[in-house]
Amino acid sequence: MTHKVTDRLPEKGQEVLAYTKQGGWTICCFTDRNWTYGYNYKEAWFTKSGRQLSKKVTHWAELPERPE
Repeated sequence: MTHKVTDRLPEKGQEVLAYTKQGGWTICCFTDRNWTYGYNYKEAWFTKSGRQLSKKVTHWAELPERPE
């Protein structure tokens, strides 16, 4: 299920699919009011490699279950 960022945010630290109009879907981790890499972000989205998404995330979706 896809969620609008304005309606609901993922749990802090949850790995999700995040959507930006410029970049499409990306797997990333959400942080909310948390110290990350020495900076205090009110809302930030980071890729698995630790790069912060520079584009505005508009939607997100939970990752599907891993296959067995």
